[in-house]
Amino acid sequence: MMNVKNLFGHPVGLALAVTSGIIYTICYVGVLIWPRQAMNILNDWFHTVDFSQISVQPPFSAISFLRGLVEIMVFAYLTGIIFVVVYNSCVDHCKKYGWIKK
Repeated sequence: MMNVKNLFGHPVGLALAVTSGIIYTICYVGVLIWPRQAMNILNDWFHTVDFSQISVQPPFSAISFLRGLVEIMVFAYLTGIIFVVVYNSCVDHCKKYGWIKK
């Protein structure tokens, strides 16, 4: 058996938010440099949707970048908090039944 500890919401949420912000920034730069390849990747990820049929090339602006960055980081932070609550509940449940050490 392994000794499992509970997680804390803020550090996990913050780590996920920062990681998402980094990934979002890399993706944004990738789309600026290689828009066609980015569309191909998106099509690969969503198997039955051809995004090139509905794509409109919006002008890139600092405002749209920052708005998207804030949105993804808030979403990721909240996802991290929810993950911690669920994870800690699962750990407590498993400890209660002796499946993992306290």
